[in-house]
Amino acid sequence: MNSLPPRPTRRWLVIGYGNPWRGDDGAGPELAGRVATWNLPGVTALGPRQLVPELAAPLAECEGVVFVDARAGGEAVEFTPLAAAPEGAGWDHRSSPAALLTLTRTVYGTAPEAWLLTVPAADFGPGRGLSRRTRQALEVAEARLRAFLQAQRAM
Repeated sequence: MNSLPPRPTRRWLVIGYGNPWRGDDGAGPELAGRVATWNLPGVTALGPRQLVPELAAPLAECEGVVFVDARAGGEAVEFTPLAAAPEGAGWDHRSSPAALLTLTRTVYGTAPEAWLLTVPAADFGPGRGLSRRTRQALEVAEARLRAFLQAQRAM
């Protein structure tokens, strides 16, 4: 008898966005790449350079999303719940995760539970890799994200 593995009970998406060619701005895609190697059932990771309207389709298909981004300034990794932007919020080339959630809800009638994980960053210069400070913060962010996703799987 040919049996399929059980479908995961929760489907999570990790979107680590930023430009890896702009120093610490690459923290989001770097963490998304790490998540992809974990092979957690029901978890998919994407590492786009920016948030684009085309991401609304995969958002509508998941139960939860964690956006990962570099944050200028600050000392600590922050992991906070995220809500959709108010209706009528505009969309432009610098749109936020909240605006993308609103777009998803408007177009597909649903939006997932959402979180924002920010990594402190200082150097956004072109052609530079991650700064020492951001690499260290990324280790903390990675541990927190892994624990969070594993806890969500148990729910």
